[in-house]
Amino acid sequence: MTSGSLPRREGPTPLASDERRQEQLTQNAPRWLQERLLLLAGGLRGVLVRPAIACAPGSDGLHLAPKLARGPLSAFIALTEFTHLHPSYDGSLHVMLPSACAAAASKAGWGKPSVSSGPFLLFGPRDEAELGVVWALVKISYRYALGLSDPDDPGVTDVAE
Repeated sequence: MTSGSLPRREGPTPLASDERRQEQLTQNAPRWLQERLLLLAGGLRGVLVRPAIACAPGSDGLHLAPKLARGPLSAFIALTEFTHLHPSYDGSLHVMLPSACAAAASKAGWGKPSVSSGPFLLFGPRDEAELGVVWALVKISYRYALGLSDPDDPGVTDVAE
Protein backbone atom coordinates (compact mmCIF):
# COMPACT_ATOMS: atom_id res chain seq x y z
CA MET A 1 0.00 0.00 0.00
CA THR A 2 1.16 3.52 -0.71
CA SER A 3 -0.32 6.74 0.57
CA GLY A 4 -1.80 7.19 -2.90
CA SER A 5 -3.77 3.94 -2.57
CA LEU A 6 -5.30 4.35 0.88
CA PRO A 7 -8.73 2.78 1.25
CA ARG A 8 -11.55 5.01 2.40
CA ARG A 9 -12.17 4.82 6.17
CA GLU A 10 -15.67 3.45 6.68
CA GLY A 11 -18.35 5.13 8.75
CA PRO A 12 -18.79 8.61 10.11
CA THR A 13 -15.84 10.79 11.01
CA PRO A 14 -14.96 10.63 14.71
CA LEU A 15 -15.35 13.77 16.74
CA ALA A 16 -12.05 15.35 17.68
CA SER A 17 -11.22 18.43 19.69
CA ASP A 18 -9.95 21.46 17.84
CA GLU A 19 -7.98 22.70 20.79
CA ARG A 20 -4.21 23.06 20.93
CA ARG A 21 -4.05 19.57 22.45
CA GLN A 22 -6.05 17.52 19.97
CA GLU A 23 -7.88 14.42 21.15
CA GLN A 24 -10.18 11.92 19.47
CA LEU A 25 -13.47 12.07 21.39
CA THR A 26 -15.55 9.29 19.80
CA GLN A 27 -14.96 5.90 18.11
CA ASN A 28 -11.86 5.37 20.23
CA ALA A 29 -9.51 2.48 19.54
CA PRO A 30 -9.86 -0.52 21.85
CA ARG A 31 -6.96 -0.75 24.27
CA TRP A 32 -5.76 -4.09 22.86
CA LEU A 33 -5.34 -2.54 19.39
CA GLN A 34 -3.45 0.39 20.89
CA GLU A 35 -1.13 -2.02 22.68
CA ARG A 36 -0.61 -4.05 19.52
CA LEU A 37 0.26 -0.93 17.52
CA LEU A 38 2.76 0.14 20.17
CA LEU A 39 4.33 -3.32 20.14
CA LEU A 40 4.67 -3.23 16.32
CA ALA A 41 6.15 0.27 16.38
CA GLY A 42 8.59 -0.60 19.13
CA GLY A 43 9.92 -3.38 16.90
CA LEU A 44 11.03 -0.99 14.15
CA ARG A 45 14.81 -0.72 13.84
CA GLY A 46 16.16 2.21 15.82
CA VAL A 47 12.85 3.13 17.46
CA LEU A 48 12.75 3.81 21.18
CA VAL A 49 9.37 4.01 22.92
CA ARG A 50 9.56 6.76 25.53
CA PRO A 51 7.19 9.34 26.97
CA ALA A 52 6.08 11.83 24.34
CA ILE A 53 7.82 15.19 24.52
CA ALA A 54 4.91 17.56 23.90
CA CYS A 55 1.68 15.71 24.54
CA ALA A 56 -0.82 14.70 27.20
CA PRO A 57 0.62 12.80 30.17
CA GLY A 58 0.56 9.07 29.46
CA SER A 59 1.31 9.45 25.74
CA ASP A 60 3.96 7.19 24.24
CA GLY A 61 6.40 8.78 21.82
CA LEU A 62 8.21 6.95 19.04
CA HIS A 63 11.73 8.33 19.03
CA LEU A 64 14.27 7.47 16.37
CA ALA A 65 17.85 6.79 17.42
CA PRO A 66 19.70 10.07 16.69
CA LYS A 67 22.18 8.47 14.27
CA LEU A 68 19.24 7.25 12.12
CA ALA A 69 17.25 10.51 12.19
CA ARG A 70 18.19 11.71 8.70
CA GLY A 71 14.81 13.04 7.63
CA PRO A 72 13.97 16.72 7.20
CA LEU A 73 13.00 18.82 10.21
CA SER A 74 9.37 18.49 9.09
CA ALA A 75 9.57 14.73 9.80
CA PHE A 76 9.79 15.26 13.56
CA ILE A 77 7.39 16.48 16.24
CA ALA A 78 10.24 17.36 18.60
CA LEU A 79 13.86 16.23 18.69
CA THR A 80 13.74 12.71 17.16
CA GLU A 81 10.08 11.97 18.01
CA PHE A 82 8.20 11.30 14.75
CA THR A 83 4.93 9.89 16.12
CA HIS A 84 3.16 9.66 19.43
CA LEU A 85 0.24 7.58 20.63
CA HIS A 86 -2.23 9.34 22.87
CA PRO A 87 -3.33 7.87 26.23
CA SER A 88 -5.62 4.85 26.22
CA TYR A 89 -8.81 6.87 26.85
CA ASP A 90 -8.17 8.50 23.43
CA GLY A 91 -6.28 6.02 21.22
CA SER A 92 -5.48 8.40 18.37
CA LEU A 93 -1.98 9.33 17.23
CA HIS A 94 -0.09 12.32 15.97
CA VAL A 95 2.18 11.43 13.08
CA MET A 96 4.51 13.47 10.91
CA LEU A 97 3.79 12.68 7.27
CA PRO A 98 4.97 14.13 3.97
CA SER A 99 2.39 16.78 3.03
CA ALA A 100 1.03 14.87 0.02
CA CYS A 101 0.57 11.77 2.18
CA ALA A 102 -1.21 13.76 4.91
CA ALA A 103 -3.53 15.21 2.26
CA ALA A 104 -4.29 11.70 0.92
CA ALA A 105 -4.94 10.37 4.45
CA SER A 106 -7.24 13.29 5.22
CA LYS A 107 -9.15 12.85 1.95
CA ALA A 108 -9.63 9.13 2.69
CA GLY A 109 -11.00 9.95 6.17
CA TRP A 110 -8.14 8.59 8.30
CA GLY A 111 -7.54 11.79 10.23
CA LYS A 112 -7.17 15.51 9.97
CA PRO A 113 -4.45 18.13 9.96
CA SER A 114 -3.59 19.48 13.38
CA VAL A 115 -4.66 22.90 14.54
CA SER A 116 -1.10 24.09 13.97
CA SER A 117 0.81 23.14 10.84
CA GLY A 118 2.49 20.33 12.78
CA PRO A 119 1.58 16.69 13.18
CA PHE A 120 -1.37 14.98 11.49
CA LEU A 121 -4.08 13.65 13.84
CA LEU A 122 -4.51 10.00 12.85
CA PHE A 123 -7.68 8.37 14.16
CA GLY A 124 -7.16 5.26 16.28
CA PRO A 125 -7.97 1.90 14.68
CA ARG A 126 -11.35 0.36 15.53
CA ASP A 127 -10.58 -3.12 14.20
CA GLU A 128 -7.84 -5.31 12.67
CA ALA A 129 -8.36 -3.96 9.15
CA GLU A 130 -8.00 -0.37 10.34
CA LEU A 131 -4.94 -1.35 12.35
CA GLY A 132 -3.33 -2.38 9.05
CA VAL A 133 -3.91 1.05 7.53
CA VAL A 134 -2.84 2.94 10.65
CA TRP A 135 0.29 0.78 10.86
CA ALA A 136 1.06 1.53 7.20
CA LEU A 137 0.82 5.27 7.90
CA VAL A 138 3.06 4.95 10.98
CA LYS A 139 5.62 3.20 8.76
CA ILE A 140 5.42 6.06 6.26
CA SER A 141 6.14 8.45 9.14
CA TYR A 142 9.06 6.23 10.19
CA ARG A 143 10.51 6.19 6.66
CA TYR A 144 10.08 9.96 6.45
CA ALA A 145 12.05 10.36 9.71
CA LEU A 146 14.75 8.05 8.34
CA GLY A 147 15.01 10.27 5.26
CA LEU A 148 13.81 7.49 2.93
CA SER A 149 10.80 9.19 1.38
CA ASP A 150 10.29 12.09 -0.98
CA PRO A 151 7.95 14.55 0.76
CA ASP A 152 6.58 15.76 -2.58
CA ASP A 153 5.64 12.33 -3.95
CA PRO A 154 3.03 10.36 -1.97
CA GLY A 155 3.57 7.27 -4.11
CA VAL A 156 7.25 6.64 -3.41
CA THR A 157 6.78 5.27 0.08
CA ASP A 158 5.68 1.69 -0.37
CA VAL A 159 4.79 0.24 3.01
CA ALA A 160 3.73 -3.22 1.90
CA GLU A 161 7.07 -4.67 3.06
